[in-house]
Amino acid sequence: MAGRLPVSTRALLNAVQDPNPQVVCFVDSHNGEVLKLSPGSNMAELARFKTMSGSDPDRFLKVPRPTGAETYADLDAFCATVRDRKLADRLATAVRGGGTLRDFLDALTPVPGEKERWYRFRESRTMERLQNWLRQNGLNAT
Repeated sequence: MAGRLPVSTRALLNAVQDPNPQVVCFVDSHNGEVLKLSPGSNMAELARFKTMSGSDPDRFLKVPRPTGAETYADLDAFCATVRDRKLADRLATAVRGGGTLRDFLDALTPVPGEKERWYRFRESRTMERLQNWLRQNGLNAT
């Protein structure tokens, strides 16, 4: 693997935040390109990926998507930053009540400023994890 290749964290972020769970993202360790593959990817892209990965199985690094534990940790961490106690309680209930991200977002809907803050917060934490992953794999974040 080439050392310290530049990889676009923006491209990585867009790839891992794709809501389709069938999307799989890779970084090409030869050129830093981010590949986003899914069952809907065009055949030429899939064939190119298969050919390149067949000739060099270590070439593509699978980009980790946020785990359920990471997502819940992010939700909890965000709740701790909410100053409005009623809203913080509603959010905590949505998270701890066995709820889903949808329940959490629904609780934020009446407070658009906090909902936007949540998206920025989540993006920041995801970027931090991606940058750590890049460093661990000898790649540079750009």
